[in-house]
Amino acid sequence: VYFPLDSTKEIQPRERRELIKKHRMLRNNLGFVRGIINTTVRLSIGWGMMPIPKSGDKDFDRRALAYYKRQTAKQSYDVSGQDHGRSMQRLVLREVITDGEIFGIKVIDGYGRPQRQLIKTEQIGNPDRQSGTANWKDGVLLNSLGRPLIYNVQQNSMPGSATPRSRPIEARNMLHVFDRERAGQEHGLPWGYTGQNHGLDAIDLAAFEKIAHKFNTAVIGSMTTKDGAAPASMEAMLAAAARAASEAGATAEGGEIKGKEGMRSIKLHGSTIPIFKTGESMNFFQGRNSATAIEMAGWLCAQYAQGFGIPVEMVVGLATGSAAVRGNTDIAGRFFEENQMLMIDDWCQPDYENIIGTGILAATYPRDFPLVEPLEPPRGWTGWDVCEWRGPKNVTVDRGRDGKLYLDLKRAGWMTDEEYWTLNGEDPEEMSLSIDDELVGRRERWLARGLPEDMFWRREFGQNVPAGAGVEEKTPSSVSE
Repeated sequence: VYFPLDSTKEIQPRERRELIKKHRMLRNNLGFVRGIINTTVRLSIGWGMMPIPKSGDKDFDRRALAYYKRQTAKQSYDVSGQDHGRSMQRLVLREVITDGEIFGIKVIDGYGRPQRQLIKTEQIGNPDRQSGTANWKDGVLLNSLGRPLIYNVQQNSMPGSATPRSRPIEARNMLHVFDRERAGQEHGLPWGYTGQNHGLDAIDLAAFEKIAHKFNTAVIGSMTTKDGAAPASMEAMLAAAARAASEAGATAEGGEIKGKEGMRSIKLHGSTIPIFKTGESMNFFQGRNSATAIEMAGWLCAQYAQGFGIPVEMVVGLATGSAAVRGNTDIAGRFFEENQMLMIDDWCQPDYENIIGTGILAATYPRDFPLVEPLEPPRGWTGWDVCEWRGPKNVTVDRGRDGKLYLDLKRAGWMTDEEYWTLNGEDPEEMSLSIDDELVGRRERWLARGLPEDMFWRREFGQNVPAGAGVEEKTPSSVSE
């Protein structure tokens, strides 16, 4: 891919679209590419990124999380009615990896519910007669500082119309997710663009190997006669072959089987025996080890994975259970974390702010938002948009080894409960409340059976609990003068 020295010009639109078409072709024809894309999405997003509100107002945090879940839990969150919030996150990252980018229009439907309309990269293009305007860059109108102002969405043309319809969308109403590799970049590139040619070579190599194996299997031997005709002793076999050849469109002449191209051969149970005249021969250039081609295909796939950003051993190991995973977990862990940060920055956080902000506006100005479900703001109106994000369990955490280490760190005070549960893909607050509720329930059942409370606490927390720790202390008597 050629990048001009002037980064403001970036890659040409036509070249970018060719890269997208090639990458889609690789995804559809090379199982390794499809596997690495889907594996990356599953390990980066999992069940979906979930917010943990941190406004400082516990009551608002609880209400905001419930509000966000209600608004994104159903497929009505998608304009097309196909995806809820979590499944759309997976789809967004999958599109970003394959095409380099994805767009989402912020919409409120007729019932006051927030929705998202996904826009593919090929739907963004310059308006008609605006292709030569300096500020329009491949469907994006920029200000003098390079900030996007308007995205032009090209919709299907009306019947009889020669040009597509355009729909300008203000940047504040558009989500644009892509991995920025260069300053001034307006569009994303497929993540595997540096290895696309290697992937195409792997497909071609596989095709050539299949042809070679099929030909070696089909041609089971050769025969040489003086005139190139089959021996008379093979008349019975020739007659059967002639009948088969006539059904296939060939002809039998003078005891010689001729195909449409005039090649002399005998078909036998699907295989071929070529017949040569004296002095004719056929040479095969297959005197090499087929494992070399297999190793070459593996090398090509490894080159694609390297350009993609994840160690190929990680993908292969996850699929086969190979021990080679251990040596690459650190790199892979950083890779998945960067994917999560990309989704948080470009999709999850702006989406959360739009949903929560609209609910607060509906509570503050009910006449302007009569159909939107209201959400009372936090005390002081501060921190309503502050939240952390919880992703799936860290794929590099070994439940047996690392899990025990993290548990020991937590008990020693070197790791917080929030850090521990986040690494394990759980909501820290939900886990804390659940643990407390379980403890309260066990204590109530214990006391209901008339058992000593001291014994309960010792059973739960070990022998270090002093006697009487669970018994409420009596108010000390007043000291007499």
